Amino acid sequence: MSEPCLEIIVFKVKDTIEARRARMEAHAAMKTYDGFISWSGYEGLDDADLFADLVLWRDPDCAKAAANRLLKDPAFAATLAEMNGLLTLSRFTPARLVPEEMEPRARAA
Repeated sequence: MSEPCLEIIVFKVKDTIEARRARMEAHAAMKTYDGFISWSGYEGLDDADLFADLVLWRDPDCAKAAANRLLKDPAFAATLAEMNGLLTLSRFTPARLVPEEMEPRARAA
């Protein structure tokens, strides 16, 4: 069984107002992509030109396919044009828990 994939994209924008408009159009398109679960958009508190998108996908394969698709999707053209630098695009799966039977390591005194 595959696990969900959280994608975190942090980027700078050229114009905050235009980037907000473009982002909404992109979000509407992204909701139709295979494996899309949810999206949350954030803006920097100390830097108005800093945006962060958190996107949850059904699995890593869906996240990768979406990344390739959006580069060709006209609904993302304005968002890509408003980007003034990609700071990170990282994907995460749920944390692995340590089995209960494993003993914690002894701490050095």
